[in-house]
Amino acid sequence: MGNSIRRFGLLSTVGAGEDEPFRYQLGRKVFVDLTERKFEQNRSGNWIKKWIMSYTVDVSTCSFTLSISEEDGGAKGLLLHALIVIPARIGEFSKYELDLDVKTVTGSDGAAHCNFTIDGRGAHTITIEYGKQIHGGSVTNTSVFLLGSVDIGCLIVVESKRKIEEEGLYAVTLAHYIVTSAGINDYYGNRVDVGLSVVVKIGASNANLDITVEGPDQHPPLGLRYLFGEALRTRIWKPTMCPHCYHKLRGKMFWQSDSEDSDSVSMPLPRATPRNATGVSNGGRFKGNGNGNIYENNVMVFKRR
Repeated sequence: MGNSIRRFGLLSTVGAGEDEPFRYQLGRKVFVDLTERKFEQNRSGNWIKKWIMSYTVDVSTCSFTLSISEEDGGAKGLLLHALIVIPARIGEFSKYELDLDVKTVTGSDGAAHCNFTIDGRGAHTITIEYGKQIHGGSVTNTSVFLLGSVDIGCLIVVESKRKIEEEGLYAVTLAHYIVTSAGINDYYGNRVDVGLSVVVKIGASNANLDITVEGPDQHPPLGLRYLFGEALRTRIWKPTMCPHCYHKLRGKMFWQSDSEDSDSVSMPLPRATPRNATGVSNGGRFKGNGNGNIYENNVMVFKRR
């Protein structure tokens, strides 16, 4: 987001100004909406910039409210609230809400504090994987959440980085992916195969936050399904786990859509997640019915509602 959220992905192709709302349409059943930039003043007299971005993919909906608090000309905090609704069983939907709160650390030039919560209600399976990597002098913590399934569902990744000798974070990334499937019985073309992503990157430097939003970006659904499986298996997230993004980065855009015959890309299918598997392990994994789950940072509290 930095100074703008229209520099990357589909939002950059519209040509609307910062203070202009717009709607972007992909095909018959995919819509992306973005409000104009709004300004509010809190009780402390500091200004808050706010955008609301939403997209509708067939019967699934996702909305993101992004609020940036500013002080002395710099960004001091980011609050991201997301509401996600995806189909479960016939006639039923699962609803998820998440909040990402990132603030600068008082007295530090390059550190931030992050708090993340997710609340899920519905019949869908939830899978959580947690990973930690140490490279040189940096520690990366990764939390991966699969809402629904690899065929029709969302993948959310929260990645934080800090230096080994420090507690404050110097970078936080939230990645959100959604994929839908028309299914094998969609003879009349009433459903759609679509993959979309939004990535929010937050860096801490000079006692301020540098915020960038990339997306929504469009992906071949098969590529995202592969990314889902790899992120869950390895507990590591890289955008290039999507073969479409990997070849795009290397300048080899020869990917074709799922509906086309293609021998260009060959890859293994992501692992399946058993819908009825249930369990909690010390590795930070939960599989099963997600009714009333609340996940906060690395502590999970499950409440039946």
